[in-house]
Amino acid sequence: MPDPNIFVSPLVDPISWMSITVSGFTIGPADASGYVQLRNAGRPYRWQSKDASGQDGATQTYRGKSPTPFEILFVLWTDFHFFNWQALADASFIYDAGKTTVDPVDVYHPALAMVGISQMVVLDCGAPEQQGTELKWVATVKCREFFPAIATNATQTPTMATTSNDNAPGTTPDPALEQAQALVEAAKVQAQNVGVLSPTQAGLP
Repeated sequence: MPDPNIFVSPLVDPISWMSITVSGFTIGPADASGYVQLRNAGRPYRWQSKDASGQDGATQTYRGKSPTPFEILFVLWTDFHFFNWQALADASFIYDAGKTTVDPVDVYHPALAMVGISQMVVLDCGAPEQQGTELKWVATVKCREFFPAIATNATQTPTMATTSNDNAPGTTPDPALEQAQALVEAAKVQAQNVGVLSPTQAGLP
């Protein structure tokens, strides 16, 4: 897999822009396996917009990135092109209907690397279609960037029990609680003076 951190200009290296690598499998002119074109790759962002009341403008809040859909067009015109296309499609584009879980695939194309796309899932694997009367076929694969949300736990489990301060300043004391606390303190004093008493002897309910 080429290094996605290395910028490749289509003017300097057009072969790289006509090639794609999916799960380590490359199709492009360098392999005499046809060439590819990329459509609609980008980096969409989510913004929440709330209109201002009684005035122009709006409050706009950035809410993160969204996975982007894009298309890969595979251009084929020889038996070898079709053979390689079929091998790649079977390995990475055609899903088993019996599976409930499908893993994303690694992908590299210079345009995808420029917007930070390195994994994808397939939405629709199109069959090769002949272009007019030319002996050239194009298979369009509709994809979406694989970009799962990172799960965050908004509720943290306390490391210790929370102590309630019912007599904190600004709070109304609970008479029943104060009475129970007074009885407990009285029982402690009696226990120190005459030995340990039963709850009934200490006046506890």
